[in-house]
Amino acid sequence: MRALKSILVKAGEMKKNYPDLNEKELLIRAMINANIPKFLKEDKELFKKILIDLYPDVTLGEMDYSWLEESVKTVLDAENKTITKGFHEKLLEFHDTTNLRFGVMLVGPPNGGKSCL
Repeated sequence: MRALKSILVKAGEMKKNYPDLNEKELLIRAMINANIPKFLKEDKELFKKILIDLYPDVTLGEMDYSWLEESVKTVLDAENKTITKGFHEKLLEFHDTTNLRFGVMLVGPPNGGKSCL
């Protein structure tokens, strides 16, 4: 029930922030934000295919994270670091997860970017 509650809370928050999105898109985005960070790479692809099968009539546009990306770029430039595609994806997942949950645990190999993230 906690997982369902977090999806509904996220959908409600998104409805306030993005009033123009339709309800199907809001719920799909909330499901993605709540689940994608927990999945392995192969499971992410499967989950996305399942969502496409369940909601073939809904097309998800890109969310506007420009304000976050500008802030990250400023910090990384100051530290002479560059951002990779994988780091960028994890950064957005981490942002969505911290907005959804109170506690977050980052796991991964040494030098995998956990501290930098």
